[in-house]
Amino acid sequence: MLTWIPEQQPRWTPTRRAMLAGAGIVAPEGAELTGRWWAVTRDGELLGYGRLLPHGRDAEVTVAVADQARGTGIGAWIFERLRDEAEVRGLEALKAHVPLDHPHREDLSRWLLKCGFEPSADGHSWRSEVALFV
Repeated sequence: MLTWIPEQQPRWTPTRRAMLAGAGIVAPEGAELTGRWWAVTRDGELLGYGRLLPHGRDAEVTVAVADQARGTGIGAWIFERLRDEAEVRGLEALKAHVPLDHPHREDLSRWLLKCGFEPSADGHSWRSEVALFV
C-alpha cells in the first residue's frame, strides 16, 4: 500500500536530487524547498515525490519517481493525489514543465498527454484544467 506523506519542511537532499535529475529543479544541499511537497512510500521505502507550487489560481506540479519504481503506476498515483490537492485548494489549472534536455522527455510528454495535459507551442510547458478531473 502506498502512503502519501506531507512534508512540513522539505529540504534538498542527494536522494531528492537523484529522483529529480533532469527536471530543472536545483538547490544547494539542505536548502528548504518551495511549494507543498509529499513523499510517497511503500513499506518504508521512498518511491517518489509530488509537489504542488501554486501561482494564483494555477499550480505547477512535479512528479518524481525512483528509478526502481518507474513503469509501475506510481507516477499516475502521485498525479492523482496532486490533482486532489489542487481541487481541495480551488485551483483552476495545473501546469507542468519538461526541460528540453530532460533525459526522459519523450516518455514524459506521452505520459502528460495521457493525463489530460495539452502542450504549449514550444512543447516545454503543459497545461490542464482542474475541472477536467472532477
